[in-house]
Amino acid sequence: MAKATGNFALIHGGRNSGPPATQAEIAAVEFSPLNPGTTKERRLAAAQKVTDEIYKALVLSLEIGSLDKDALIAKVREGYEAFGSLLLSLTHTADNVRLVQETIMAAETRLAVAFSVIEPEEEC
Repeated sequence: MAKATGNFALIHGGRNSGPPATQAEIAAVEFSPLNPGTTKERRLAAAQKVTDEIYKALVLSLEIGSLDKDALIAKVREGYEAFGSLLLSLTHTADNVRLVQETIMAAETRLAVAFSVIEPEEEC
């Protein structure tokens, strides 16, 4: 993954506890393509695989969330091995959710940079 030479965090409302970035600072952010050379077909297939995994984990998580503590403990006792595997799978999926979030935020930032370059700076 290519790193930006600017500070993307400033664009998202002062995540660094400083003042928001100016339009000129945003426009100056440099970035290069993520995963260069990857075909659109491969990107779409990877996105589909991850979203399918997230959907399945969400459905299972909602079912687990619908149980009270005693009911969940009883189910885990019945299917100890399966629930152990599910725990590992949910951990992996949570990591993928974070990657999806980072990817969407990167797209948001890149669009903010593009708009900062093409839109004239407003006077205050």
